[in-house]
Amino acid sequence: MEFIRLRGIGVSPGIAMGEAVLTERIIFTSRKEDISPQEVGAEILRLAAAVARTKAELIEIKEKIREKVGAEHAYIFEAHLL
Repeated sequence: MEFIRLRGIGVSPGIAMGEAVLTERIIFTSRKEDISPQEVGAEILRLAAAVARTKAELIEIKEKIREKVGAEHAYIFEAHLL
């Protein structure tokens, strides 16, 4: 078994060991694309639509968490919604 040590900011004390299962391989890359001045308006609309979809998804997740574990745990999604 191969061990990989990950470091980050913990949300609770302790150590976790286990096997991770990746359901799909995702590679994130930064990509720069130049657009013409005529395309700027359409890109701004596309961004606004993406922000609106994300907000709706976060509200849905927040409500599901509130129903399952209570409002105090769902409150963290207020920060995400900001």
